[in-house]
Amino acid sequence: MSNGPNMMGNNRNIEDTILSKGILEGNRRIFDYIFLSHYSGLVIYATRLGLDMTAAEDAVQDVFLNLWNQRAKIYFTTSVKAYLFTCVRNKCYNILKHRKTSLNIQNLASAAVNDVDSRDYVIESELRKRIDEAIARLPEKCRKIFILNQIEGIRPAKIAIMENISIRTVENHIGKAYRLLRQDLGDMLFVIFLLSIIR
Repeated sequence: MSNGPNMMGNNRNIEDTILSKGILEGNRRIFDYIFLSHYSGLVIYATRLGLDMTAAEDAVQDVFLNLWNQRAKIYFTTSVKAYLFTCVRNKCYNILKHRKTSLNIQNLASAAVNDVDSRDYVIESELRKRIDEAIARLPEKCRKIFILNQIEGIRPAKIAIMENISIRTVENHIGKAYRLLRQDLGDMLFVIFLLSIIR
């Protein structure tokens, strides 16, 4: 049992080695994996540091763009996750400083990355809350059919029988739900929501 933490640490080191090596070699699939794994957490982190949602999304996208464009020059001294959180923190600091916003620089600087793992649960919980609230705002019938199909995995034909409606009507409700959720969540969070369903 005492080897458990070491095993987890070794697995993380191996994963970070693979990810950092993939970035340096320009492996687009690894970059996409990193983006999809950390984008939502980094956006919420940026909002906690003082940016609104739009500015937070722009800042995080800039960080990833720079990661890709400057990949050959990057030297990872920490995990990829820690590196990204540090970049976002610095990006937020520069944005707020440029805006001449009143902020507590000491508190921002102390947003150390060594507690990234402990923040993950809070970050993902907040994201999940936003998605759940968006689903709850769907029209009642539309929400019910969407949950039956996309969350519970029931096929449209079976839903049509359950609800005594046509398959076309079921499909229309599902399509409407997707449109409304995309409007409510925004493009990037909507993509992340879709990926969470696929997984």
